[in-house]
Amino acid sequence: GAGNSIDAKMTLDQGITLNSTQSNSSLEISGLISGSGNMNLTGKGIVVLYGANTGFKGKVTVYDGSTLTLLNTEALSNASGVVLEFGGTLALNAPGAVNLNALTFVNGSTLAISSIVGTDAASSKDAVLNVNDNSLKLDNVVLNLNSSQELQSMQTYNIMTGVSSIDNLSFNVTHNNDVKLDVSQYKIVLDGNLLYIHT
Repeated sequence: GAGNSIDAKMTLDQGITLNSTQSNSSLEISGLISGSGNMNLTGKGIVVLYGANTGFKGKVTVYDGSTLTLLNTEALSNASGVVLEFGGTLALNAPGAVNLNALTFVNGSTLAISSIVGTDAASSKDAVLNVNDNSLKLDNVVLNLNSSQELQSMQTYNIMTGVSSIDNLSFNVTHNNDVKLDVSQYKIVLDGNLLYIHT
């Protein structure tokens, strides 16, 4: 799809809606975002945030067909919250654990994580996503996970902290964004506020 980019700094005092009518078109924002206005993603496009937007205090809502991709662990770390509506996708491609204050998944939304790594034990310090308010409910949500290595048996893949409940949570795992793995033997576990997968 077509790609556009914004590398200037942006201050959002009022709300902004980013609407794309083209499937898979991308808007790449490398300029830092600040302010307390809310950001809404609508349509069929992908919005990519590159920067550490620690001055942004608004809420981000991702609607049906839209994808929000975070390439920085602090991309939305001070935002008041991120809401994934039905059909919305949050994609995490940052080189470390992404920090969010609050995250809401509405039934039928998706979380995509570009890289999971196996460890020997369940540990919140190895999670890919940390949600500070510990109130994340994962009800009828799909996790799309990718590993650059083959998943080993008897390993733990620490996915996220801050989870309060899970219900009808489904997940897919691909190897190198290509081969879909058989996850029927894998177990998804909520231990306190830590969600992990055991192979």
